[in-house]
Amino acid sequence: MSGYDWVAAPKDRPSAGLKGVDLPMANWWQLRRQRRAGFLPPELTNFSDLFDVFLFPERDDTKATKPGIGAFMPHFRAGGDEIEIPALPPHAMCKAAKLTPRSPEAIGMTAPENGVILGVIDDAIPCLHPCFRDGQTSRFLSLWQQDAPCRAGPGGTTPVPFGHMTTKPEIEALIRNGRGDDPAAYEALHLAGRAAHLPNLYRFRHSHGAAVAGFAAGADPLRCDDLMSTAPGRFPIIGVNLGLAMVEDTAGSFLPIAVLFAVQHIVNEAEALIATTGRALPLVITLSYGLSGGGRNGSDPVAAYLDAYRRYWEAAHGTPFRAVLPSGNGFQDRGVIATKLHPGAAPFQARLRATPGSRASTVVEIERLTDTPKGSDFALNVTITPPSPVTFTTPRAPGVARKNGDIFVLQKADPDSQAPAAFDLSAPKHAAVFYHHRPTDPALAPGSAASNLRRETVVLAIQPDQSKNGDEPTMPPGDWGISVALRGDPGGPAEEVELRVLRNDIPSPSRPRRQTARFVDPAIQRFDAAGFPSQALTDPGTPLRRDRTINAMATRPGCVVVGAVQGGNGPPMSPYSAAGPLEKGHPGVTLCALGDETLLRAGLPAIGLRAGATGRASGTSMAAPQVSRWLATALARAQEDGTDPFAACDTAALTKAAEPLADVPVTRQGLGRIDLPPGRFPAP
Repeated sequence: MSGYDWVAAPKDRPSAGLKGVDLPMANWWQLRRQRRAGFLPPELTNFSDLFDVFLFPERDDTKATKPGIGAFMPHFRAGGDEIEIPALPPHAMCKAAKLTPRSPEAIGMTAPENGVILGVIDDAIPCLHPCFRDGQTSRFLSLWQQDAPCRAGPGGTTPVPFGHMTTKPEIEALIRNGRGDDPAAYEALHLAGRAAHLPNLYRFRHSHGAAVAGFAAGADPLRCDDLMSTAPGRFPIIGVNLGLAMVEDTAGSFLPIAVLFAVQHIVNEAEALIATTGRALPLVITLSYGLSGGGRNGSDPVAAYLDAYRRYWEAAHGTPFRAVLPSGNGFQDRGVIATKLHPGAAPFQARLRATPGSRASTVVEIERLTDTPKGSDFALNVTITPPSPVTFTTPRAPGVARKNGDIFVLQKADPDSQAPAAFDLSAPKHAAVFYHHRPTDPALAPGSAASNLRRETVVLAIQPDQSKNGDEPTMPPGDWGISVALRGDPGGPAEEVELRVLRNDIPSPSRPRRQTARFVDPAIQRFDAAGFPSQALTDPGTPLRRDRTINAMATRPGCVVVGAVQGGNGPPMSPYSAAGPLEKGHPGVTLCALGDETLLRAGLPAIGLRAGATGRASGTSMAAPQVSRWLATALARAQEDGTDPFAACDTAALTKAAEPLADVPVTRQGLGRIDLPPGRFPAP
């Protein structure tokens, strides 16, 4: 490439030269406002070397029989520049405190008889809202704000590795004092505001977390007569508010590690609760977030971690563990291409459109869907053509193949060369390419032959076209060409390759930065003959797909994955509701639930952040918590009736409860539609 060359990012120190403000993968626009935002080293970014730590008990130094992150904690807690959780402000790090899970005596309540524990992972969850109370008693065991200042307890201990956990006694003290649920009350709990060094998301009328928690766990006996409303005390809640920067990260670079910590925290709190009586209770976790990248083979760290905890919980406690996730909202995003390539043959050409006004990084993932032994050389060869007369190829020196963990950035090859006028590729934050091997099945035992298989993946990260400061050079909007070829002997068998735009919805109301890039092909048919958004999984003559768009965090059969349906006379599925299948033939989607009243009246009425406030919320992330609620009440009734709780939530029970939709592929609807009882919560 004339005037430029790829150079390896420095590796002498894991984070040297790789701070979040320097790489587009880290969404520089967000991290620049943090005083010292860390960036995970390349070998940790894709978790390929951390799966053994996260998933296998014999490698964990916290509890002998539980999946966890104990072996990771010494590195994390070392602080400094070695390893920092990305996008967390420094005041959130509990570096000097002793990490100690809460004892049963500190929980503040006993495990309810015939109850079900509810975990909710989201943002701005309103723990003071009246629908989360049983009289004057809060149903929240705790609410962890991950990016709040660390506040160690007596003896310098803390139950969370970063941020601050608000406890049930603290919440109930405000309720007794009549503070209500106004924004100042959440500041008093150190969940928002100046004392927490956080914008007060509770000052808005509603939030994503309020709607999700309301559908999953809210009680209102005046409008809904289900068991959760008539006996709310049987459904204790454990909440986690994800850090703001992690929520706003469009490419999902930081979300997985925050979710992994959140899941382990919920399990720790739930086990402390059931230890108060020795009465094991089912656990239902709602995670209404999604990631478009990561593949469909279950290799996403969140999917693998949830599945590992399901196996642990059910073996250790003999009761069901269910993680409920949305299928995703990317059905119409034009973000997935599937093609087959022969080694040595002509490259495949794709066109990526970066739309003007994007304030989030454009990230494209290219995965070779062939299992290769760990440590194999890369066969993918990618060439990028920006919307200017410059073409550059991902670095592969003649005879030197790229290895796992390689990161390259662009710089001027000749100091006297002239940069293109439109943008400056010499700044490392403007463009980077990441090479990594994704584990084929991270749940396999370490050391087995199968566990050493990897998926070759190349990630291209490009700076936004809109800068925070107007005098900074940016990458140009327009159509970027992506050429993909396979290195190897000509005549070899064709191999499947997928290209995915990491384009995810951002629910936070605080300065959203939307990433709108998409693949372009004139053969795509966006609307059907009746004028509705097309519901076809594929269109003739184009490699663009509407299937294979399923949420990567929901790619394990052990997860309950929920699509969205709509009322009215149009097509039954909401036009955005994503589709499977998974790679091994599983349809991917388990069930579907209402996401929109009609095509023209999008969304559903949902609770707001304060009593009496309402709003409308749409998406598969609103359908998922309705299924969580259905599962929780079914599990509670099974215990009350003395029947097997596993039988209340197995495939046979779900099949009996669901209503199949006509002419809808199983990869979108799963077993069919499930509805809450008439007068469902919340009412309009």
